[in-house]
Amino acid sequence: MAPAADDLNTSVTNSNADSVLKTLKQLGLAPLPRNYEFLYDLYKDASPETLQQVIAKLGHHPPQESFDRLIESHADVTATGKARAKQRESSATLARVSVDLAVLLKDEIDRLQGFNDEIDAQGKKLASQAYEQTVLFELSKNIADTISNNIIQGEVVLKKLHETNAELERVRGELTTFKRLSHVDALTDLNNRRYFDDVLGRLYSLEGIEDTALLLLDLDYFKDINDTFGHQTGDNVLRKVGELLKGHVRDTDLVARTGGEEFGIVLFGMTRARIIEIAERLRHVIAAARVQTDQAGAPLTITTSIGVCIMADAKTHEQLYQFADEALYMSKQNGRNRVTVYGQDPHESALRKQRLRIYQEF
Repeated sequence: MAPAADDLNTSVTNSNADSVLKTLKQLGLAPLPRNYEFLYDLYKDASPETLQQVIAKLGHHPPQESFDRLIESHADVTATGKARAKQRESSATLARVSVDLAVLLKDEIDRLQGFNDEIDAQGKKLASQAYEQTVLFELSKNIADTISNNIIQGEVVLKKLHETNAELERVRGELTTFKRLSHVDALTDLNNRRYFDDVLGRLYSLEGIEDTALLLLDLDYFKDINDTFGHQTGDNVLRKVGELLKGHVRDTDLVARTGGEEFGIVLFGMTRARIIEIAERLRHVIAAARVQTDQAGAPLTITTSIGVCIMADAKTHEQLYQFADEALYMSKQNGRNRVTVYGQDPHESALRKQRLRIYQEF
């Protein structure tokens, strides 16, 4: 007797679960829920070639941090793919509804034209000659029936228009949601790296935004937080920082999570002094925050290093990012938990010469 479909599904599920546990053991990774879920999805959905490529890329005994980065990048690609598929589906629905609406309106125009022609014909009959009472009654009845049928048909068309409008509103809402999801980091609800790069790449093509700055933030000793308190606490720290950043800049500014513990902010239309003031305020706000851990003791404190580059001090968006990154590096080098503005640190020119020399030697 052939096995039932449910028995086959159970067999496949058990086989995948066994394979996941063996792979975790082979890689030397702890059987954490997120590790298990990621590998299980790979065994379930990915091709054998893709699975082998992922395992080979990780190598033997990869650190949990490397595996987390892989999980995060895979989740981002998967979510974006699903969002794009949904967006294509909604766009197709929108196109279909638009065609249906155009056909409906054309039919209604033709019907109203026919109604107008019928009324005109009946009116001409009445005006052409005198009729007996029975004939007049019949003509009046014909006109009344025509009007009645037109009203009924009009109500049907109106109902269809309401239904079509409701579907259009639903599709428009879906498209808005999918567009937002493709730009959002799932953990922090900030903009993601893809959207950040897109905005950054268009900055120098815009007009009237010379008083604009790029801030790059990197949380200090974040790896130690993950290693000591666990990745759940690390995620809580990232969420907390995201809330603080979003709550202390304007809605018109751009805030994004650009990497594991890295964030990027674009401040628009501010003086240099105001930009520096906001950067310092963000640093102080983060340093004053407290994040509770699962361990006994005082809540966790966090700090961040910040690099700033004013848009007028760079010629391209690549240069803007490079200079902000160099300023961030100086903040790290000079003790962390500080703000460095590109072009204002006395050690910065020496650092740039050193990096240039290394690059030329390489």
